[in-house]
Amino acid sequence: MRKSTIRILTACAVGALGLTACGDDGGGGDGGATTIKLVAADYGDKASNASKVYWDDVVKRFEAKNKDIKVDVQVINWNDIDTKVKTMIQGGNVPDILQTGGYADKVADDLLYEADEVLSPKTKSNLIESFAKAGEVDGTQYGIPFVSSARLMFYNKEVLDKAGVEVPQSWDDVAAAAQKIKDKKAAEIPYALPLGPEETQGESMIWEIGNGGGYTDAEGNYTIDSAQNVETFEWLKENLVDPGLTYENPATTDRKTAFADFAAGKVGMLNGHPTLIQMAKDGGVDYEVAPIPGKDGPLDSTLGVADWMMAFKDGGKQEEIKKFLDFAYSKENTLKFDEMYNLMPVTTDTLEEMQSSGKHKDLEPFFEVLPAAQFYPLGSTSWDVVSAEIKKSGGKAVSDDPSKVLGELQQKAEDTAADMGE
Repeated sequence: MRKSTIRILTACAVGALGLTACGDDGGGGDGGATTIKLVAADYGDKASNASKVYWDDVVKRFEAKNKDIKVDVQVINWNDIDTKVKTMIQGGNVPDILQTGGYADKVADDLLYEADEVLSPKTKSNLIESFAKAGEVDGTQYGIPFVSSARLMFYNKEVLDKAGVEVPQSWDDVAAAAQKIKDKKAAEIPYALPLGPEETQGESMIWEIGNGGGYTDAEGNYTIDSAQNVETFEWLKENLVDPGLTYENPATTDRKTAFADFAAGKVGMLNGHPTLIQMAKDGGVDYEVAPIPGKDGPLDSTLGVADWMMAFKDGGKQEEIKKFLDFAYSKENTLKFDEMYNLMPVTTDTLEEMQSSGKHKDLEPFFEVLPAAQFYPLGSTSWDVVSAEIKKSGGKAVSDDPSKVLGELQQKAEDTAADMGE
C-alpha cells in the first residue's frame, strides 16, 4: 500500500450561527504521499464548539492510528459551503470527502463513490435503516447520513391549561383547542403555522404526512397536487387560517419567527425540532412535546431531516477514504459530535447509547420517532429546484385556491424533472 499524507488545511469561515473561525493554510504532504481532503460544514456558534475543533481532534486520533494517512480539513460556514464546493469542483479542486446538506446533484454528475465502496459492511449496517434508505438514488446509496433531526408537536402547558384543553390527537382536536385558546385569550397565536420561504417545504410535508400524502409516490413521481395534499391545505385554510387561529399570513411567516414567538410565550402549539428545546427553556416556557396530530389521530411517523457525508471518485483514494470514514463513524466520534451540538444520531449504536445514558431526557421523544421518519425526495436530482419553488409559493395554498397553487407547483416539478432526465 502506498504511503499517503493528509495535511491539515483550515480556512477563515463564518460558522453556521455566526462564528468566524480562522486557521493556517497547510502546505503539501510529507514524503511524496497522497493527500485526502475533507470539506465540512461548521455547526458551531462560538470558538469552543466550532466544528474545526471537533474535526481536528478526530484527525489527530485517526493519524495516530494510521501513520501512513493524514487528513486535510477545510471547515466552511453553512451559508457559503455549497457555492464554494461548486467552485472547487468547477476548478478541478475536488474534495475527497464532503459533509454538507445534500448529495443528489453530485450523483447526477457521476462524481461520487457508492456508499458500499467507501464504508465497511460493519459501518454501513450500523446506519439507521430509514436514513440509509434516504441516501439512495435509484436504489443505490451514495449519500451517507451524518446527523439528523425529527419533528414533534410542541405545546405550552400553561396555555393549554388556561384554555382547559387536552393535548390534541387529531386535526379536529388541533382546531378545537386553538379555538378555545383564542376564546380564552390564553395565547396571542393559538397555533403557529409557518409557511414562509424559510422552510415551507418542511411544514407542508408534516401536514401532508398526516393525511397520507407527500411530495412523491412509491415510484418517485411528484404528487404535489394529489387529492390528499389539496385536501390538507383546504383543511388548514378553512380550520386554522380563515378563523384567525394562526398568523394572519402564514405564507410570509418563517419558522424562526414561530420559534421565537413560542419561546416568548406567545404561541400555544406548533411543530418543532430539538433546537426549540433550549429556546423554550431560555424563555422560561413550560413546554411539552407530543406526536404530530394527523387527520384521524397521532402519527407514528414524522418528518426526518439529515445532513450528509459523501465521497468523490476524482482522486482515486478509495481505500484511504474508507479507513477514515470507518473511523469517523465509530460510536466514540459520532456520539461526541451529536452531544456537542445536541443533534440526533444516524447510527444505531449511538442512538442506543443516547437513549440509555439518561443524559438526553429532552431528546427521548425524538429518539422514539427517528427510525420511522419520512424524508424529502432527496434522491431526486430535481428536488433542490422543486424545493426552492415550494419555498417561494407553497405557502399561498392556505390563502389562495389550494388546487391552483399546488397544480402550478406540480407542473413546475414535472417540467424540472423532465429537463433533468428523470
